[in-house]
Amino acid sequence: MSDQSKVIHQSDLLLGIIKPRHIGDNCQVIQFGLAADIPDGSTWIKAYFATDTDELSLWNGNSWVSVTLS
Repeated sequence: MSDQSKVIHQSDLLLGIIKPRHIGDNCQVIQFGLAADIPDGSTWIKAYFATDTDELSLWNGNSWVSVTLS
């Protein structure tokens, strides 16, 4: 039995083709924008990169946690 799954990169998709309703519960999605626009945690977004502060945050199920990249 062969594996039919394929890992794709966001550049493989046309902009705007994937809608929130297409994303399953087990998917983790990253979004970017201004720090002030970080979601409240009730959306499908599980990682957020603030372009104005260069800060990456991950949703831990209760709050956003800042991640230090090195």
